[in-house]
Amino acid sequence: MNSKQKAQRVHAKRRAKSRYGLDFTKEVRRSFTQKIQNNKAKFLYGQSRRVSIFEIVHDEKTYKVVYDKLRGEIVTFLPSEDIGHEVPSQ
Repeated sequence: MNSKQKAQRVHAKRRAKSRYGLDFTKEVRRSFTQKIQNNKAKFLYGQSRRVSIFEIVHDEKTYKVVYDKLRGEIVTFLPSEDIGHEVPSQ
């Protein structure tokens, strides 16, 4: 794991806890990334060629996350009040 990937994991873990109260463990991280990679998460929009925004349901709760396709990592968790809002105009 390179330093960028490690920094993304640390950041995502902090945001999951602060914004959702979620303990973003290794198992939860794997579950989230598998849902994205297996089309079990709702794609909202692409932010760039590398980064996309998804909604994921986990334990009956919905999370809005930013996913880095190149590294296969959840980058951050967006605020819960953003869930269900329209896609921003590009």
